[in-house]
Amino acid sequence: METLDLLNDMFSNRDIALWLPLGALQTMLREMIERILDPTLKSDDSSQERSGGVLIQNAERISRILNTFTMKILDNCDRTSVYVALINLLDLSMAEGSPKPPQTDDQILRMEFGEMAMKCIWRTTKPLNQTLYMQFMDAIDSNIAVIPHEQAYPRLGGLYVHPAIRVDLILHCSHRFFEHIPDSEWRKRENKNVWMYGDMPKRTVKTVNHAIVSTLYGLVWQFTGLIIRDVMEKHPGLIVPPPDEVLASDETTLDSTDPRLARWVDDTHRKLMRVSETWTFLSTTLSRSSKELERPTLAQLVSAFRESQAAEADDQQQTIDIAAYTSSNDHRH
Repeated sequence: METLDLLNDMFSNRDIALWLPLGALQTMLREMIERILDPTLKSDDSSQERSGGVLIQNAERISRILNTFTMKILDNCDRTSVYVALINLLDLSMAEGSPKPPQTDDQILRMEFGEMAMKCIWRTTKPLNQTLYMQFMDAIDSNIAVIPHEQAYPRLGGLYVHPAIRVDLILHCSHRFFEHIPDSEWRKRENKNVWMYGDMPKRTVKTVNHAIVSTLYGLVWQFTGLIIRDVMEKHPGLIVPPPDEVLASDETTLDSTDPRLARWVDDTHRKLMRVSETWTFLSTTLSRSSKELERPTLAQLVSAFRESQAAEADDQQQTIDIAAYTSSNDHRH
């Protein structure tokens, strides 16, 4: 318990909490959820329970500290890294469906773990609209087409910008989630009487996306660069980048009336709708507000392509290579 008390005190300090890198954060969240779900902490006679030969005492206090510590991680660690870690943990636990009721211990553990990951995402998403609005207030209120780079892409773990969000990284993580577990699979699990939690994991991730779209509206398109790059890597030749002179141009000087560029925007949008569930969700949701918003403008799409080519190496490591981290992890739920 002394170790838990120490960790609790450490992560009450935002300076320390923000320092935690994504890989370590995901491992810590996984360990906390596993400990919270430990059946020995739910025993009626906890003072006499044994787990692995170690006497468990004060289980109620341990459980309370674990829950408090997990809340401090969610509140004080880098908010973008928290979202990426939780969505990846949800992916790991829910990639394989479980019948209702679960038939094996593994299914029971995976479903309980997935439910806890969803609860953490729900809690973190409650203030997301307000957080995004405060972060992008000037751009939203001024009705500009593209947010300046330094405002759009804050440094991860920055103390003075917390809880600023890297929208591009969250959308990319969502894209990966639905790529791994496609919509066709979720449709099979919709019946909650047959499948544990039905399609609740899908709707949980889409709730995060909806909070982003409902705050940023059309501005969200400039944050799709990592999705574009992911599609170009997995489907070579499908997406054609804009001409070099267009990429090198300032967004304010682009001629959106150029028929050639208008066709390029339409063609790129149509192809991404075919292969990205997240791209389709953005378009469908925005179309309910305005048909003009259902696809990116020329300036927004060029900005996204530019970011897809110029993403910093440390951000690439934390998002694009997250699959390598999780696949090498021995814990599977």
